[in-house]
Amino acid sequence: MAGLSPEGEEHLHFLGPEYEAFHDSEFWARFILDAEQRLAAAGLVSAGVAGGDRALPGCEFASLRNEAYIPVRNPDWEEGQPEWAKMQLVYPPNEAGWNGAGHANPLDGAIQILARMEEDCDHAGSDDPEFQDSSWPGDSDGAPGEDGAR
Repeated sequence: MAGLSPEGEEHLHFLGPEYEAFHDSEFWARFILDAEQRLAAAGLVSAGVAGGDRALPGCEFASLRNEAYIPVRNPDWEEGQPEWAKMQLVYPPNEAGWNGAGHANPLDGAIQILARMEEDCDHAGSDDPEFQDSSWPGDSDGAPGEDGAR
């Protein structure tokens, strides 16, 4: 499907792991915000964050969940069975949290950008000059440029 996309817009139709390597945090923050805007513009209403997901700052629809299988005790294991069968891999239950496998978060930088933007919005009416302009320099819509530059 990615081969059918206009050059530079492959991410709109296919999000394989090969795209992680050449897109930076600002790209992913913009991607998340664009998805949020499109869903809101379509009139959708969020039912909230799914159990076990991590809410993203300032987002109504987007959340994060690492769906990597995690090891848990096999309830069917009995003494005398092979030791390797004592544990089994399962889809992470909600109580394991958004990152039950404990992997590094590849979207941490994007989440930090979203948090800063949310904080800037919280201070939008502030008299403090630090919070007077929440836009990213060089971009008229207040988001990172196409090249990801701030």
